[in-house]
Amino acid sequence: MVDNTRSARQVKRSLSDTTKSASEKLDVKLRAAEMQVKKLSMLLNVSRRVSNIESLDEILETIVEMISKAINAERGTLFLNDPISGELYSRVAQGDIHREIRLLNTSAIAGHVFTTCEGVYIEEAYADPRFERTIDEKTGFKTNSICCARCARCGAR
Repeated sequence: MVDNTRSARQVKRSLSDTTKSASEKLDVKLRAAEMQVKKLSMLLNVSRRVSNIESLDEILETIVEMISKAINAERGTLFLNDPISGELYSRVAQGDIHREIRLLNTSAIAGHVFTTCEGVYIEEAYADPRFERTIDEKTGFKTNSICCARCARCGAR
């Protein structure tokens, strides 16, 4: 009788562990599906907004605005590469920036992302040696964190 009780407890515990494991796996899959739906929804919204815009500048501004909003960023900047000068320049810059930002395409965080094709998230911008402080000094804006990713495929210059 004691052995049967122990066996029943072991089976019950095993079933409980299996159910818990299956539930956790289902939660992970559900979160992944929710993230996919969120991404597709954002893509659909971008497509809807951009389809009615005629100028490239407005399209780029809209995309930067929507991405900034999606990642809860205070501001966003889109840098393009100038292969002749070897610089990245701001094609779109949100905020009170009234002139183009230029930096070598091998320097600063944007240059690092451009040359390595690796996106970065930096929680403390001023703690990163690649951070270009002079841009904040010129604009009067204080950068706290940075999320930087390459938009074009690697190898495309």
